[in-house]
Amino acid sequence: MIRRRSLLAAVPAVLLAACDSAEPPVRKEKKAPPPSAWRLDYTGESRSAGIQHVVPVSADEAWALEMEHTGAYTLLHRDADGWRPEQLPPAMTAARGENALSLGASAPDDVWLFALTGAGGAHWDGARWRTVDLPPGLLFRTAVGPTDVWAMSNQRRSVWRYDGARWTEHKLPIWVDAVAGSAPDDVWAVGTEAVTEGTPQAAAMHWDGRTWELTKTPSFTYPEPAPPEEATGLRTVAAVGPREALAMGLHSYNHGEDPDIVEPPEETLLLRWDGVRWTQLPGIPRQTSFNDSVTSDGAGGAVALGWWHWPAGAGKPSKIGRPPLVLGHYPTLSKGDRTQRVYPSQLAHVPGTRHVLAAASIGRTGRKGFTRPAVLRYDAGG
Repeated sequence: MIRRRSLLAAVPAVLLAACDSAEPPVRKEKKAPPPSAWRLDYTGESRSAGIQHVVPVSADEAWALEMEHTGAYTLLHRDADGWRPEQLPPAMTAARGENALSLGASAPDDVWLFALTGAGGAHWDGARWRTVDLPPGLLFRTAVGPTDVWAMSNQRRSVWRYDGARWTEHKLPIWVDAVAGSAPDDVWAVGTEAVTEGTPQAAAMHWDGRTWELTKTPSFTYPEPAPPEEATGLRTVAAVGPREALAMGLHSYNHGEDPDIVEPPEETLLLRWDGVRWTQLPGIPRQTSFNDSVTSDGAGGAVALGWWHWPAGAGKPSKIGRPPLVLGHYPTLSKGDRTQRVYPSQLAHVPGTRHVLAAASIGRTGRKGFTRPAVLRYDAGG
């Protein structure tokens, strides 16, 4: 069975702990990043935190969740004047741990905060937060309107819909791993076929406002001798519009079970829906660690895997450059600071633009190790 991996799992835990060994600063001129590079939209002061989720709601407004290594959260809000911290709704302040809180939004006056356990949800109407009760065991929520919110069950066999007054369950014939929507009549649920025989394949179902329809996805199989427990599944989906959606997943198997075969490489799925069919995007690079976030570039293309841009109609992706280096524990960059790595995780398209935001962590290991929270910005039209 393919197991879902955390978007933040790639960040080494050692980055969260800094030692006290001295390290001399090294003064060098900063180089400007190339035009097609991630840029720093926000960098937090903490040296032991990361951005877990970012949700743009307009060209110059967004919300984000910053999490300390202790598991405590800070809610961030961006407007035309930049980023600043906001008060969490009282019911959410005790939330601790990765994915304990998540964000969803469809507009500046339709922002949702969801707690994984206990605290329920809260809705921002542009002026204040209002508490909303949630059925137990709901995950990966998506908001498509003030009275239209979807979530998947932790049992993975159904999705739930909130109509502004109550939640109703929609049972589906697939194993659900993600749900996303762009409008009340454009919602996707993706995952894996619920089969007892053969090789499970990726599954994608579409809600048109009345009924769910199973769409055909490409099949993936290994040549014989096939590895054990082979399966293909979609893990994330981005609903762009009625004729466009993007989904990511993995063709994998149970590693190490059969010593008599040469294990083939896993295959990354990056699919695009054009209103008629799903097709695999070309030129997917080999990954050392799987990042399953994908979003639109605002012009028919895709940004995925943290570092890659597929312009519409392009035969292969282009690599997105690194953002500028950030300071560690010194007022200037030290030699060790120049070994820092960038971990973009969740990606989100900025409405009405060609820009993409990424929730990220930036840090280094070793002496004076640190992890700084960052929101990155990429101009896909630049």
